Amino acid sequence: MRKFLIFILVALILVSCCSCESMVDEQGIERRLVNGYFPVISGDIDHSRFLVYDPSTYIVYYMGISNAGYMCPYLIYLNGKLYGAVFENGEIKPIPYVKINE
Repeated sequence: MRKFLIFILVALILVSCCSCESMVDEQGIERRLVNGYFPVISGDIDHSRFLVYDPSTYIVYYMGISNAGYMCPYLIYLNGKLYGAVFENGEIKPIPYVKINE
């Protein structure tokens, strides 16, 4: 009986680790989720590096889930200025960090 319980426990752990979570975005595209929350825009599965966005704010991030892991905002350098990025209508759009009156 003990071996059977251990077998069931190991099987449940393997199934939970191997399950792939995904979501369907506004354009009807099914996207894989990283850490169960961040939809993947593009990624390098072999090296665990992804371009993801936050589904509540649509802000785009670089994310790595290898050894220590990291997450940083996606930056766009355009016309001598740095911009953040949001994911809208299936494309990455630059947004200014600060609006400066010129």
